[in-house]
Amino acid sequence: MGGVIRVKFRKSFALFAATAGLCLWPGQARAEKTEISGQRADAESAPAISEDMTMPETMPSMPGGFTGEEKVSALGPPPEVPMGVGPRLSIEDCVKMALLNNREVRAKDYDMEVAQSKLKEAQPRGIPVFEYEFLSFPAPRDADRAVSSFFEGDVTFGQRGKISLGIPLYTFGKIGIAQELARHGISAEKEKKIEKQNDVVLKVKQLYYGLLLSKDVRQLFEDANRHLSNEVQRRESSTEATDPVDLVRLKLFRYEALNRILDVDKKAALAREGLRIQLGMERGTEFSIQDEHLTPVDFEIQDFAVYLERNRKNNPKNRLLDIGVKASEAQYRLEKRKIAPDIGIGGFYEFGHTVKPISGVDLTDDFNDPFNFNRVGFGLRIKGEINIKSYLAKTKAAQAEYFKNSLNKSIA
Repeated sequence: MGGVIRVKFRKSFALFAATAGLCLWPGQARAEKTEISGQRADAESAPAISEDMTMPETMPSMPGGFTGEEKVSALGPPPEVPMGVGPRLSIEDCVKMALLNNREVRAKDYDMEVAQSKLKEAQPRGIPVFEYEFLSFPAPRDADRAVSSFFEGDVTFGQRGKISLGIPLYTFGKIGIAQELARHGISAEKEKKIEKQNDVVLKVKQLYYGLLLSKDVRQLFEDANRHLSNEVQRRESSTEATDPVDLVRLKLFRYEALNRILDVDKKAALAREGLRIQLGMERGTEFSIQDEHLTPVDFEIQDFAVYLERNRKNNPKNRLLDIGVKASEAQYRLEKRKIAPDIGIGGFYEFGHTVKPISGVDLTDDFNDPFNFNRVGFGLRIKGEINIKSYLAKTKAAQAEYFKNSLNKSIA
């Protein structure tokens, strides 16, 4: 009885696999309609299962789609991934092109220019600072009746201008600290550029070797597909009894291999596009990679302490922490000195002129006449601001920032 149940199960599973094949591969259902219909007719007209039932010498063929090279997969053709088109680039060529053309790396150059401009801005010593002002206005003709003369229309056209310059001499160290902060900013931008270059090089190598890996993996799945296809053809053409369950498993394994090939091709296409972007190439640019396969590299692994020390010395993030501590310490010193005044020398020239003369002006010298004058001056300037509340708050905040960065550095 056990043999009868086993035969019944195999025959039912064959019918179920045939029906599933029609659902999974509708593009081939019409081509195999006659064959499967014949199998169903044979199954329905079969006699009742009994102890004396024997296995047929040849099992009916399983669902099509993967039984012959002339049949096409319902998954569609794989995407084209031209690996030998355009210039052949080695890993060194890709790294050089990425460092020269990558837009993220080039953007860091402009960040460095911004930091260098801040350093120039923090170097005002000995360079005069000019201020100018010019006014045009209607002026009353009668200074004794200025308001009534203005509203009666008894006015004339007047103009006034002033130009002044100042030269900073001494700021109690504030200019020097500002220059120090600007230099720390330049150093930080350099480290950020190095960090971005390292990230780009890592991405380029990952994509390059990922393409090589995809080629090797694709070849493995193609070999597996070829062996599975040969085995399926051998069993289907053999006159010996074949287990239909094993045959279905072989076809499912082949289906999985073809599916993996399509997946590898899609990921390889994405990797090529990502590599093109990292290299700074325009859309549609064709290129190929020089290597054909992944090759093992001879490398001796050293002690963990060696790599830890290298990371502390060469990691841009660690150097950025050092720069951040120095910059915050300089900012703290600058905030403490902002209460000190700025000392410099300056001068000015001011003029005023009206088209028609003004009557009623008693004082007509240059420093008292508000309408027509020429004034000039030169002297020492001391300027500062004392705001105790703001000074203490900003100093305390700068001190806290310095302590925080110092702790972060010690943790790292």
